[in-house]
Amino acid sequence: MGGWLIEQVSWRAVFFINVPLAAIVLVISAFRVPESRDENQKERPDWVGAALTTIGLGSLIYGLIESSRLSFGHPAVLAALIGGSFFLIMFLFVETRVRNPMLPLALFRSRDFTGANLLTLFLYSALGGTLFFLPLNLIQVQGYSATATGAAMLPFILLMFLLSRWSGGLVARYGPRRPLIIGPLIAALGFVLFVVPSVGDSYWKTFFPAIVVLGFGMAITVAPLTTVVMNSVNQDRAGTASGINNAVARVAGLLAIAVLGVVMVNAFRIHLNKNLGRLALPPQIVQQLQANQIKLAGMQVPAGLDPSKEAAIRKSIAEAFVFGFRIVMLICVGLAVAGAATSPASAAASVESTATEPALSNLSDAYRMQIREALVDAMLEHSRGLGLQAAEWLTIAARSSDDRPRLAPADPEGQTVVISVRGSDLMAFLAGQISREDARKRVDVRVF
Repeated sequence: MGGWLIEQVSWRAVFFINVPLAAIVLVISAFRVPESRDENQKERPDWVGAALTTIGLGSLIYGLIESSRLSFGHPAVLAALIGGSFFLIMFLFVETRVRNPMLPLALFRSRDFTGANLLTLFLYSALGGTLFFLPLNLIQVQGYSATATGAAMLPFILLMFLLSRWSGGLVARYGPRRPLIIGPLIAALGFVLFVVPSVGDSYWKTFFPAIVVLGFGMAITVAPLTTVVMNSVNQDRAGTASGINNAVARVAGLLAIAVLGVVMVNAFRIHLNKNLGRLALPPQIVQQLQANQIKLAGMQVPAGLDPSKEAAIRKSIAEAFVFGFRIVMLICVGLAVAGAATSPASAAASVESTATEPALSNLSDAYRMQIREALVDAMLEHSRGLGLQAAEWLTIAARSSDDRPRLAPADPEGQTVVISVRGSDLMAFLAGQISREDARKRVDVRVF
């Protein structure tokens, strides 16, 4: 739809797609999302922190973007980078002093919360860079229309939509470790496949496999990642945790576009200048091309050239863009692998050498019942207003550590306990059709 609006109306019309979607989200949030605010919190919003982070991030990103045009040594770029860094440092300082910080740094004492946000930072940086440069590749180099470019991304969107429920059940089956390591690694494979396409290659043989693999990897990752973030903090901080994680994802995309944009422009410039040196072009033509290199493959070929020279320049521009795009994709591969390495499950994986199957055989019946009794009430509270279907599973994961109360007296330090119940059993309990004791027996408990 976005591509069609660009072609038929204007690129500005694309932003109006968000209006009805935002309205739908507001309605759903008002009627279907349970409240999670802290009823005892009476402090005012952290306006100082909001101003500092806005100015800091804005200045930093401005400096990175303008460095491609003005160079890092330009006074305006240096002022933006230094000023942005200063405001961000001040933001962290202020957040340790105010009574109601917009970024409660205490949340990062949770290893799961910190690991989940590091994974988000790395993986969404790679995704943001890809979704920015891939349309430029398809339109400016491969010759796709805006509508065809939007259609080319449909497999990614459909996989994310259709597999979201399935991926949410992965935590109940395998715990958080496998999805949050395997998912980013599959996404990394998708980024590798984006290195393959050259100029004029078939979509179905090159871009389509990469988009499908990337979509599958992201589908495996997103729902378990959200589960870990929401369950790594107390219920009254769930909204804050979700907001921080979403902010990390958005900031990751902005920083990726700025940083990878610098890499892309410089790689494009180096490769294009190398190709132009072989064409024996007049100096004024070379200077004109070099002055517009920041436009990448969208730069215009000077008029008045013979057809062979014009074709050679266009080919050089397309090849230079593909060269830079491949370097960016290789960086995205590294970011996705880094996300897998820093996921909240990776720390546990590096300590445990045993199989990842639930270690229920090592737990006594009494301990398993303790877990059920301790968490069933939390599950019931968490389920209210969710509109769970009978065939769905509700899952809660919790990890015992120094910064979180143990789930039961015998709870082994550092283990992740995952409990889940089928929607039909939960609804039967809420309707009074089965007793609390029967409901506890139907709760599936796994320890990782």
